[in-house]
Amino acid sequence: MGILLDNQGQLMENSEQTKNDDSTTQYEEPGGVFYPDIDTILWRREKEGEMPPKFEYLIKYKEYSYLHVEWLDEQDIVSTKSGKNKLNRFTKTFEKKLMEQVFKEKL
Repeated sequence: MGILLDNQGQLMENSEQTKNDDSTTQYEEPGGVFYPDIDTILWRREKEGEMPPKFEYLIKYKEYSYLHVEWLDEQDIVSTKSGKNKLNRFTKTFEKKLMEQVFKEKL
């Protein structure tokens, strides 16, 4: 899962044909040289079947539209530039919003 880039750094379609192509770089992993910077963390979801529970986060990249959002594991986010700070900020505000919602429902 991820964005595929050819040797010139051009975005490629993510299909079975391009996954088997040897012209892709080794930098397509989060935190790689040509991997886009994270703009915003939009949401989180719990991974099924994981104990203790682990989360995936919906990521929007800088200079990419919302059509290109994707789910990343926490380790992938932390490995990117400024990913740990964005994750901490998102978690803090997300937990606060969840608590406010629960409190409003009880009233």
